[in-house]
Formats: sequence, structure tokens, C-alpha cells
Amino acid sequence: EYYCESVSVNEFIQNDESNIFPNPFTTSTTIEYELSKPSHVQLTIYNAIGEVVYTTLDRMMPQGKHSFKWTADRLPEGMYYGVLRSEEGVSVVKMVKQ
Repeated sequence: EYYCESVSVNEFIQNDESNIFPNPFTTSTTIEYELSKPSHVQLTIYNAIGEVVYTTLDRMMPQGKHSFKWTADRLPEGMYYGVLRSEEGVSVVKMVKQ
């Protein structure tokens, strides 16, 4: 389990809306990220009150650009936060389901 007291946004994702498309979304959205070196990566998605609604296994990913498609068709509308953890740091992206 990961516990994080503070979250810093770095060049890993930069909280740039263009790295999530579509956003807002209705059923699914794609999150893109880039690694400058091979790294263990885990994506956790939280709802607006901080409950974990989705998590991936921690896995080794090669250097380069990657994308992850998240399908949230069974979840209610609202704000979600994607927290991407890697050896390069922690990045947070905001996603809106309509």
C-alpha cells in the first residue's frame, strides 16, 4: 500500500489536460504519460471523497510514452483524481465524468 502525505506535480505528467482525452468523458478516458527511464509504475484513481475506485498493479514499464485507457461506465458522474506513481515521482491528474 502506498500512503502519500504530499503530492508534487513534476514534468512526468505536468497535470496537463492534453494528456487525458477526452476530459470531461462519459464512459472512458485515456491517460498518457512518458518515462525518461524504465520505472515501476502504478496508477490509482480516487473519487472526490478520496475512495480508491481503481488501481493497477505496480509494474515495470520501459522508457518512453505510454497510454492507459480507463473505463468508468459503472461509476457516477463527478470529479476523479488519477495518481500516477513512479520512481520519477508522483503526478496527479483531474478527470471529470459527465
